[in-house]
Amino acid sequence: MAAVTSLLRHLQNSGLIDDNDVSKIVLEKSRTQKPEEVILQELGLVTEVDIAKSKAEIFGIPFVDLGEVNITESVLGEVNVDSLNKYRAVPFERGKDFVKIAMQDPFDVQATQALQRKYPPGTRIQVYIATREAINSILDRRVGDVMSSEVSEALEDVDVPITEINEDPNLFSSSDLSSAPVARIVNSMLQYAVTSKASDIHIEPLEKRVRVRFRIHGVMTERLTLPKNLAPAIVSRIKILS
Repeated sequence: MAAVTSLLRHLQNSGLIDDNDVSKIVLEKSRTQKPEEVILQELGLVTEVDIAKSKAEIFGIPFVDLGEVNITESVLGEVNVDSLNKYRAVPFERGKDFVKIAMQDPFDVQATQALQRKYPPGTRIQVYIATREAINSILDRRVGDVMSSEVSEALEDVDVPITEINEDPNLFSSSDLSSAPVARIVNSMLQYAVTSKASDIHIEPLEKRVRVRFRIHGVMTERLTLPKNLAPAIVSRIKILS
């Protein structure tokens, strides 16, 4: 039987699992080759937060609950979203000569070094550990904000204020829907889907608007609302791309 890891031992010493649980996990890990963290959660023995906090205590890396932190736009926006998504990192606090960054894998030295180069010389990076779920939630929202901003800019090119579009979707005529703005909107949607690892995109014409939803991590999430009269142009653009 495989040796008991420091994580299992720490969870056991903390009273979160017992001897029988440890035996089950070690046996299942040997049989399936699944990571013990996955097995722990599949068996419903501990939460992802429990695991992250245990790792923090074992390795002396501080844990941060990102849901309890007010992350400002200036802190999150200092590094482009593609880099944050690539390294699964969330900057959450900025000082004059330091930045605190929550990471899914705080032991990824290459990622830490790459992020270091995104900041001015002399900036110290303080690495924290956070849960995968918390990091995914913030990065998904951040990527969605970027998409919404790009789409808003594209809509402005048809010379109709965004506020008026939201209030009256029938302001658009077919002649307003030039190919360039529509192409940019579709490109932004596809880029968001790729970056957020969405499995599918649902473009749903409703009575007064077009709802755009993405399936991310198995969950359908509405990320965009468009004027109703954009639907035919968007469909046409997608047909051209296909």
